[in-house]
Amino acid sequence: MKTKIISLILSAAMLITLASCGKNKGNVSDSDTESWEMYKASEWNPEVPERDILKSHESMCGVYYMNYSYDEFSGMKKNREYYNKIFKSTGSIKKFPLLKHIPNENIVSTPMGAEVYLIIPTDPEAQVEVYLLEFDEETFTAIRSEEPVYSSSNGNPIVLQCNYGDLFSDAEIVITDSDGKKLRWSPAISLRDGMVNNKTDDGKIIYDFTEYETDAYEEMDD
Repeated sequence: MKTKIISLILSAAMLITLASCGKNKGNVSDSDTESWEMYKASEWNPEVPERDILKSHESMCGVYYMNYSYDEFSGMKKNREYYNKIFKSTGSIKKFPLLKHIPNENIVSTPMGAEVYLIIPTDPEAQVEVYLLEFDEETFTAIRSEEPVYSSSNGNPIVLQCNYGDLFSDAEIVITDSDGKKLRWSPAISLRDGMVNNKTDDGKIIYDFTEYETDAYEEMDD
């Protein structure tokens, strides 16, 4: 009798152990933590088919607005799992598979940034820089940081999290292509129609890959 009881206990313990192992294995598969972070910026050479679209529209840069970072994500910046969660929850990774392996070095955030954008330079050899902007209340102008918070000469896509409020952009992207053409642009959501403001001060157009709900953003009367 005792032997049967001991056998039952051992069997139950084995089942619990197997179930636990299976569950842990499932968690690893769901998070794909290792595969998300397997590349460094110097090793990453992603396929970017969207560049063909950008070239056909003669745009130096493309943008995709993922979402606004809600309070549940606060305090988690610089934590890769924070961005993985955004990529998955917004469906961005299905539209842009390159996000799965984007290096941590290619994810840039301003101190109070909340809007999350994917930025795709058209030229794979472009110089890409991101500067911080600070609003001067006395002169009502934006003061740009002397040094960029991000700089790269390989033209790879970046994820930029910027803009705490709706009235002022706190980041400027500067893209210089291999022909010397320069684009300066501060991504932001337009208060007019809720879409990305994809036009620079000098009239250049940034191609917008964002998919909008047409009913949600009806054009307002002038």
